[in-house]
Amino acid sequence: MGFRQAEEVILPARFLTTVAHLVTVIAVLDGREYFVARSMGANGSYGKENKQLEVMACVALACLVVEFLGLLSGLTIFMRGLNCFHTFMHFFGAVLTWLFMEEHWKIDHYIPILVVFNGLPFLGEVLGILAVGVLKLPL
Repeated sequence: MGFRQAEEVILPARFLTTVAHLVTVIAVLDGREYFVARSMGANGSYGKENKQLEVMACVALACLVVEFLGLLSGLTIFMRGLNCFHTFMHFFGAVLTWLFMEEHWKIDHYIPILVVFNGLPFLGEVLGILAVGVLKLPL
C-alpha cells in the first residue's frame, strides 16, 4: 500500500464537497418560505424576504453550476491549488448553509455566506477557465 497522488484524493473530495454544498443550497431554495417564517417570527410580511432568499439561493445555484461545468469539462481538473481552495470553501459553505437553516439565522446572514463561499470559488473557477481555455496557459 503506497502513497496516493494528490489528484487521487483532492478530486473526489472537491466533487463531494461541491455536491454537499449544492444539496444544502437546493434545500434552502426548496424550503425558503419555512426558513423566512422561522427567522422573522410573527412580525412583518414575508414577501420581500422570501424573494431576497430566492434570488440569493438562485445565484448560489448558478455559481455552483458554473463550477461543476469547469470541473467536469476538464479545464480546471488538474489545478491542485484551485482544487484545494474549492474543497475548503465548499466544505465550510455547506456547513454554514446547514447552520443557517438549522439555527434560524436571519435572512441577511446568508449574504456573507453567498459572497465568500459561492462568489470566491466561482471567481476562481472563471479565472481558471479563462487561463486554460482562452489564454492557453500551461497547468
